[in-house]
Amino acid sequence: MKTLRLIGVALFTVLMSVNLTACGGDDKDEPSGGGNPLVGTWVEKVTDDSFRDYITFKADGTGFAGDWDKGDRYEDIESFRYKYTNTTVTLDWGDGSPKEYQYSISGKDLSLSRGGETTIYTKQ
Repeated sequence: MKTLRLIGVALFTVLMSVNLTACGGDDKDEPSGGGNPLVGTWVEKVTDDSFRDYITFKADGTGFAGDWDKGDRYEDIESFRYKYTNTTVTLDWGDGSPKEYQYSISGKDLSLSRGGETTIYTKQ
């Protein structure tokens, strides 16, 4: 009987160690968006209180953009799909002409550059 109990405890220990090892990848050490640094809403930095552009990247490769004012009104909302690498993001607005931007992130600031023009956004 003791041998049977010992075998049972040994099997239980092996099963638990396999289960705990399999769950190791569930830790939430990655930033939201599965490590995608673009995920979130970014609002254009401007020097006055005028309308500004905003852009939202979702973790599923889609997003939307438009105008924002300090009264929290969102206007002219357009949807897009995107793909990104470590330095570029390609926005496909569905018009058959995707646009590629160079990007960099420093703290809470996102810089998007294309054709010599750069726009800086702050993460909200």
